[in-house]
Amino acid sequence: MRGIVVRNLGSTPIEAIELLGATTKAGAGKIGMFGTGLKYAVAACLRSGINLRIAPGDSTGTIIRFDTEEVRLGDTQVQRVVMVVGSRRVRTSWTTDMGRHDWNGRPDEGVTVGWQILREIVSNALDESREAQIAATSAAFRPEQGYTQVWIQETPELRQCRENLGEYFLQLASRPREPLGQTDSGAIFEKPPGRSARIYHRGVFVREVRDSQLLFDYDLACLDLSESRTVDAWKLRAAIGSVISKLRSVAVLSRILQGLSRQPDSFEANLSSWNLSLRDNAQEIQEAFRLAFGDAAVLSPPTSTLTPGVRAALAESGRQAVILPADWRQVLRDESQVPDYCAAVTQEILDGYDWIPEHEAPPDLREAALHSYDAAIEWFAPQRKPRPELRFFHQDQGEVLGRAADGWVAVSVDHLAHARSLQQTLLEELAHYYSGAPDHSRELVDFLTASIARQVPVPQ
Repeated sequence: MRGIVVRNLGSTPIEAIELLGATTKAGAGKIGMFGTGLKYAVAACLRSGINLRIAPGDSTGTIIRFDTEEVRLGDTQVQRVVMVVGSRRVRTSWTTDMGRHDWNGRPDEGVTVGWQILREIVSNALDESREAQIAATSAAFRPEQGYTQVWIQETPELRQCRENLGEYFLQLASRPREPLGQTDSGAIFEKPPGRSARIYHRGVFVREVRDSQLLFDYDLACLDLSESRTVDAWKLRAAIGSVISKLRSVAVLSRILQGLSRQPDSFEANLSSWNLSLRDNAQEIQEAFRLAFGDAAVLSPPTSTLTPGVRAALAESGRQAVILPADWRQVLRDESQVPDYCAAVTQEILDGYDWIPEHEAPPDLREAALHSYDAAIEWFAPQRKPRPELRFFHQDQGEVLGRAADGWVAVSVDHLAHARSLQQTLLEELAHYYSGAPDHSRELVDFLTASIARQVPVPQ
């Protein structure tokens, strides 16, 4: 019968196989940690009808096989796993149901049951000896003193995994993959063309990301895996965020920004709770922006939110509008000197306004504005930006009620003739000033709702 033999230097105590949770691999740099992976693999083999044998490398030439024994629990029947060691039958405390719910395969993530089985066996061998060997064989399985060997029947699924081991174990690739960038949180790799991006943990494949495509492959050192080596999207996003936030390579960050501009809905786009960490490398991201898009580039919201006037002003000024995901725009705008489209076209637009000194503004409007201004600012406190200057303007054409720019907020002296309240306009323009977000954007909505939420009493 054709099988796969996984061999590593060192013998294995039988107790390490028998005892649930027993492990010799606790410590930094190890793949395994729970002491249950081999048990999951054995149970999966028994459920799937796959033969598996272990030669622990002791002086007696022991070969361990696995069988089952029915155990009745009231009206329920379970299959206890039994280790057959020579003529002895050793009843274990685990059943073939171990991993049944998590080891069904996840085709949408590129995970099969065969891979899960082989992963545990090869990972154990690599943890014990980095010179572990994996090979197909039709020869009889023979013990060898001082070497742990696991023989597993080769199914078509397992053969596919064995023939592509470098895609599953980075350290077993025929040609080592050089990372684009590396930090203590993990490494980022070029994604090979024609396949989904892959996530690895300490060099071992975890899952593919297909629905919301990753721009790169990642080998993560800080991924919080479950005992079945699964991870949810939020933990995955946080781990990827930790890698990106520690990158200091302008060239790599430039590649990321270019990818985000082409694919703004990518997995890396939604930084959510960890966007603040990008402030640690804001200077490098600023340089990466210029490298990626050139000196004429300015940050822009989605084109659907750009008014015709702004679009015309951008074209006349020779600026290139670069659209990036909202979280990245916020960090680039708030923490670096990357020019925003507003700054690039403000002068062209504002030249059409008739600016009015505060003391010449209509008294009733000036009094109402000054009365409401401090109260409106309180809605957005505390904020890192300085208090903006209050200005007034008149516009012969158009119905612009307010405007915000770097250092000031302005309201129209024609405002009192409009049905919209002065307080509402001040709140909106202050929100634009403090958040930097454009009209009709999700980031503006998030900023306003967060400001409202701070005013709602929290039950004690």
